[in-house]
Amino acid sequence: ESRRTLNLPENKKIITLMAAGGKHNPQKGWSYAEEVIKNYKNNSEILFVCIGGKEEDVSENLPNLLFVPYIDQEKVFAKYYSASDIFLHTSLAEAFSLVMVQALSSGVPVVAFPVGIAEEAIIHKQSGYIAKYQDTVDLISGLNYILEKNPEERIVMVKIGRETAIAKFNKNIMIENHVKLYDEVLKKSQ
Repeated sequence: ESRRTLNLPENKKIITLMAAGGKHNPQKGWSYAEEVIKNYKNNSEILFVCIGGKEEDVSENLPNLLFVPYIDQEKVFAKYYSASDIFLHTSLAEAFSLVMVQALSSGVPVVAFPVGIAEEAIIHKQSGYIAKYQDTVDLISGLNYILEKNPEERIVMVKIGRETAIAKFNKNIMIENHVKLYDEVLKKSQ
């Protein structure tokens, strides 16, 4: 239903990624994303959907890459998650990475470098794939690992990712953890 609403193909594997700043923000790892996309450019069964990116960020024409303008409406953003098979996160540095948690809690396996909360949010090869840092070949291995899963294995992967994200990153737990941290800092400073 989400794919029909968003006018996305129903017969392809969709890999979604964010491109805040694109090639102009090296911290977001656009060069790694572009290399991954180039690797699949002749695979007509895969479509990359880049949210917030621009065609000018790409060094060549990539027929399997669709750019979607930045989205500021949560419901529309949620539809893109629900239309996705995998979320690709190529950031090289993150403080938290809300999009990673949103993807997992939406039932989308994540392939990412071990930055920010990746190693806390993703259970490697169970709810996604944590690639070696700055290793494009390993990002591709992670995508292939998930793409090759049969439907039953994908359901298990989705369930583990969603349960982990909700258990570790729900609002009440996050507030409780921040209060504990502030209490510890205050006690140490006295």
